[in-house]
This record gives sequence, structure tokens and C-alpha cells, in this order.
Amino acid sequence: MDDILLAIKVLISTAVGSGYTILYGDNFAPAETDYPFISIEPIEESYEANGTGGLRLYRFTIEITLKITLKDYLADDTSISVQKHLQELVNVMAEKGTNGLPTSTTIYGALNNDLSLGGTVHIMNLGTIQYNTQTGGAGSYIRTAALTITGQQQLPLCT
Repeated sequence: MDDILLAIKVLISTAVGSGYTILYGDNFAPAETDYPFISIEPIEESYEANGTGGLRLYRFTIEITLKITLKDYLADDTSISVQKHLQELVNVMAEKGTNGLPTSTTIYGALNNDLSLGGTVHIMNLGTIQYNTQTGGAGSYIRTAALTITGQQQLPLCT
């Protein structure tokens, strides 16, 4: 799982640029200066024998979450700035190009363009992006966009 999480981290870092900190795992108690950030977190993994050919099927689920804080925007007390922040969240996750597909500079687009993560795995399902708002304490709110992906990899049964 470690190699897959690191490959996703590099892929996303290249796609979205330097404006976002990318974390291996979640930051459950972030400081205000930590925002915005993207966390890549393992959810589950399993192994199963696959036929008689000496292979094992490795399956995994990973969640990629983008978090931004609305505190600075709420201080302005305008719904326009809050809406712009939400639009930024949507665009970083899956802004669409003229062809209707997510661009390669988005999280969804980068994963869609490299479903094998350089040949190591096969991403089976890019899943659904879920948007949410959480309270962040001290009068702030956190907007999140979470993408759950599943994939598999053929591994030798014995080493």
C-alpha cells in the first residue's frame, strides 16, 4: 500500500502544483496555516489467492480529501467569497475541459489519465466526489471534497 500512496502523492503534486500541501494520511488537528491541504489515506486492503497460477490478487481502497477553511472568507461576511472558495474546491477536484472530461491539472483528471500509476496497479473505480462542510472551531468552517478510489494489483503468491 505504501508504494501506491506515494505514487498517488507524486501524481497529485505534479497535477495541482505547489499551492496545496499533500499529506500521507489525514491531519485531524490542523493549524490554520496548514490549509489548504490534500490528504491521501488508506481505507482498506485485502489479499486473495487467484486461481492456481501462483498469483495473489491485492485489492485496495484509498480516500483522497481536499480540505479548505472558510474562516478568512467568513470574516468578509459575504456569500460571494464563500461561493468562490467552493468553486475553487470543485475546480481542483475535477474541473472539466472543453471536451467535458476533467483536466489533467485536477485530482480526478490526473488519476483518470494514469489509471495504472506508472504500471504498478490498476485503478478500477475513481468513485464519486463527495462535498461536505464541517465546523472547524473558533467560528470557522471547513469545506471538504473526498474522492474514494478502488484498485487492484496482481502479486506473486510466494516470494
